[in-house]
Amino acid sequence: MQTILCPIDFSQNSHAELKYASQFAKFIGARLLLVYIEPIPYLDPDTFIAEPVIADLEEARQQLAALCKEFSTEVPCDYLVQSGAASDMIIAITKEKNIDWIVMGTKGADNKPEALVGSVTADVAQETSCPLIIVPQKVSWKPIHTIVLASDFKETKHQLLNPLITIAQQANAQVFALHIESEATELSEEKAIEAIRLEDWLGAVSSSMHTLVHEDVQEGIDAFVHKQHADLVAVIARKHGFFASLFHRSVTRQLALYTDVPTLVIPE
Repeated sequence: MQTILCPIDFSQNSHAELKYASQFAKFIGARLLLVYIEPIPYLDPDTFIAEPVIADLEEARQQLAALCKEFSTEVPCDYLVQSGAASDMIIAITKEKNIDWIVMGTKGADNKPEALVGSVTADVAQETSCPLIIVPQKVSWKPIHTIVLASDFKETKHQLLNPLITIAQQANAQVFALHIESEATELSEEKAIEAIRLEDWLGAVSSSMHTLVHEDVQEGIDAFVHKQHADLVAVIARKHGFFASLFHRSVTRQLALYTDVPTLVIPE
């Protein structure tokens, strides 16, 4: 059985994210692993661990146990409490526990009005080795009928598309592969070949290729997503180019391309 890791900070946002994660787990037949990461405060060299931290960890275990009991009526559920830097620990647990999926919200308890994606989620999106679903605030689970795959039409290993194909097949969803060009020019030979390959690899699901012209890539994708009433957006997390720019700390909007549509981040 596959495992979905769902980080929890006990904020209102993370509880909504947990509800989405539980429905997604039910949808693909997976189990949930709830994880709480307690930040480690600065400690005096002569102190092994601060007592308040111990108390916080025990309280977290109790709250996670209660959440697991609540959601175990829907899907198998377990929990884990750790201390450390949140994004680093999430990545480490993902590898250690052979996690198949991560579900995170766009914001946590340290909600900042100028950022649509919290720094922990942005860091995990850049470093994760397994698929990550980013759930915007106030978005509830709903059946997935339409998926938009934002593609740069660059060389892609077909195995990377497996998470997308898994969801599309399970939901019997339509996949729109979208490429945005900043100018009205013919596709280069390399991009044209990659588009053909992409269409072939998506042959297991209902799909179509689309190339649009827009001076701003993000705005072009956003307009297409809403025009198609997409239920999920998928992006391949390349280390350079458009995806990387979305998570750069100098970009205020960061990723949540969309405030009302979940984003599937597929690691390269």
